[in-house]
Amino acid sequence: MRRRGSILMICLWVLAILVVFVIGLGNRAMINLKLARSQKERLASELLAQSGIEKAILFLSSAASAVSKDSDCLTDPWSIGIDPDTKNYIFKEIELSQGSGNKFTIGFLDQGNNYHCMSDEESRVNLNFVSPAVLSGIFAKGGVESGVNELVNYALYWRNDPALDVTLNYPQLKKDKFSNCAELVSLLEYFYKGKIADYQKKAWDVYKQLENYITVYSPSSAVNVNTVSPEALAIMANALATNAEEISAAASLSEKIITLRNAQPVNGEGDIRTLAQLSTAEGNFLNKLAGSLTFKSSVFRIDSSSNSGRTLMKISAIYDRKNKKIVFWRQI
Repeated sequence: MRRRGSILMICLWVLAILVVFVIGLGNRAMINLKLARSQKERLASELLAQSGIEKAILFLSSAASAVSKDSDCLTDPWSIGIDPDTKNYIFKEIELSQGSGNKFTIGFLDQGNNYHCMSDEESRVNLNFVSPAVLSGIFAKGGVESGVNELVNYALYWRNDPALDVTLNYPQLKKDKFSNCAELVSLLEYFYKGKIADYQKKAWDVYKQLENYITVYSPSSAVNVNTVSPEALAIMANALATNAEEISAAASLSEKIITLRNAQPVNGEGDIRTLAQLSTAEGNFLNKLAGSLTFKSSVFRIDSSSNSGRTLMKISAIYDRKNKKIVFWRQI
């Protein structure tokens, strides 16, 4: 009887061990299944976001992307993302297969939570090409209260610019063109270090003030009349003014250009001269400003976001339409 009881206890212990083992295997299988599902959703979401980028690039290369072949403006379909014929959104919550629930959206929300499709990099000031006077105006716009000339010299040294007319030796600075706009944060940190205690926060605050006005991807120092912000255009114009009459002409000319482009696409300098009702001083100043203006763009920023299941993915790319290549890619 005692022997039977011992055998029963052993059997129960073996059974308990087997139960624990089976439960462990089941949990492991469940974990592996969840990981596999998560990886599948992530891959699907990534491919979906990439599809959005490719679709946007294809659209930018089509005649349907712009209202006029001579200009790129903020009322074009690439900017507002609306089909002019159907009035439907072109790139908002696109579902590749009906009923799948997997969607991508091309676009972004501005500070007022307004939807925009793609943005024009040539609406921004290129840190690598603009003059010291424009850099000075940009930094002042970002809230640099003092030492603007010193910061301009740092920026010129950073991009190894021959316009730097003082001898400097800062081995910590890059001495090559800005590769991306975020490098400006490093430059600002170097500038503020030793001046204020929380120099890193200050550098970031200034950068956040400037990020919507600057780029490193446009092909020149020129900005697109049809897409540039009023603030950036005013900075470009003021940098060229050398006396009181030109300062006044720069301000009024900038306002007239913005008013004109808000009413209709500007297809060339001739449109400004014939339609903006310029004074003699404004016309003369336009001769100086014309080299800093363009009307059709080649470089665009594309933000593609997607979801597959519970997995979200965002890809930001900058596409050079003229040279048909992606010059920037970031995946989140």
